[in-house]
Amino acid sequence: MNSKTPLVTVLIPVYNGAKFLGEAIESILNQTLEDFELLIIDDGSTDNCVDIIRGYHDSRIRLVENDKNLGQAETMNRGLHLAKGKYIARMDQDDVSLSSRLRKQVAYMENNLQVGVCGTWIKYIGYKDDVLNLETKNHLIKLRLLTNQSLAHPTVMIRRSVLDDYNLKYDGRYSPAEDYDLWVRMSDYCSFANLPEPLVRYRLHENQGSEIGMKQQSDSANQVRSRLIESMGLHLQHGDLLIHNTVFCEEDPCSLTISEVFSYLMRLHYANQQNHVFQLVAFDEFIKSNWLRFMANVDLRIRVKGLKQLLVPRASFWGIGDRLTFLFRLAHS
Repeated sequence: MNSKTPLVTVLIPVYNGAKFLGEAIESILNQTLEDFELLIIDDGSTDNCVDIIRGYHDSRIRLVENDKNLGQAETMNRGLHLAKGKYIARMDQDDVSLSSRLRKQVAYMENNLQVGVCGTWIKYIGYKDDVLNLETKNHLIKLRLLTNQSLAHPTVMIRRSVLDDYNLKYDGRYSPAEDYDLWVRMSDYCSFANLPEPLVRYRLHENQGSEIGMKQQSDSANQVRSRLIESMGLHLQHGDLLIHNTVFCEEDPCSLTISEVFSYLMRLHYANQQNHVFQLVAFDEFIKSNWLRFMANVDLRIRVKGLKQLLVPRASFWGIGDRLTFLFRLAHS
C-alpha cells in the first residue's frame, strides 16, 4: 500500500465507545481490500477508547485526537479534511463491516463514475435480528429522500472529488441529521447507489438514544425534509408536514382526514409535474403506494363521512380500481 495516497480512507469518529470499538476496528483491518487508511478521530472520550486504538500496531491506522469535544458533525468534517483517500468510507464505532465490504464498494464506484455515494443494505445485530433493504436505483433512492430512508450512513462510501468540487461537508446545524442534509445537497451533483446485500452489521443497543435524542433527530430531519419539499416548488402550509410524515414516514395519523391527505398529495403531484424534480412516473407510483398504505391503515368509519370520498377528483394514485377497493373495505368494516 502507498501510505501517502491510499485508495480508501475509512473514517470512524469515536466518543466513549470502548465497549464495541475493538470489534469495529478489527472488521476494517480484516478487509480483503488492503489499500486503505483507517482514520480514527477521538472526540474527547473519557473512557479508554484511545488506549484501545493505540493497542493496535498497524501502519494503516491513523489516530487523531480532538483537543475538546466537537460533536459528530465537526469531527466528521475534520475527518473529511484529513482524509487522503480517493474514496471515504464511513463507519461507526459500534458496527461491523463484512470483510468484502470495501472491495465490493470500490469495484462498484470504479465502474460507475457518475455515482458519488454508494451505500449497502444493513444487518441489524443486538436486540433486533433483521435486514434493512434499501432502494438500489438512483432515482428511487432520491425519491426516498422524502422519507429519509434512502442511505444508511455507516455503510456509505463517498467519492471525495464530489465533495471537493462542490465544497460539500456536514452541516452541524442539522445535527443529528447532518447526514440526511448532506445527501439532499449532494443529490444535485451526483448519482446514488446501494449494493443489494448487507455488508455492514448495524448494532442496536441500550446506549444509542434517549427521548431527547430522538426528538432532536426528528426535529432536524423535519427541517431538512421541509427544505426538500419546498425545493419542489410547494409552499408548505400549516399541517402539511404532519400529513407528509404520516403518509411517507409512517407516523401516527392522529386526526387527519382522507380529504386533507388527498389534497396535500395532489399539490405534491402538481408541484413535481411542473418542476420535474423527480421522475414523473416513479414519483406518482411513490405517491400511490404510500397513499394506499395510508388508506389501508386509517379507521374508515371514523375518518370518512359516507361515500363522498369516492367523488374526489381522479388522480394517478386514485383511479377507478382504487375507489372500488375503498368501497369494498368501507362496506365490510
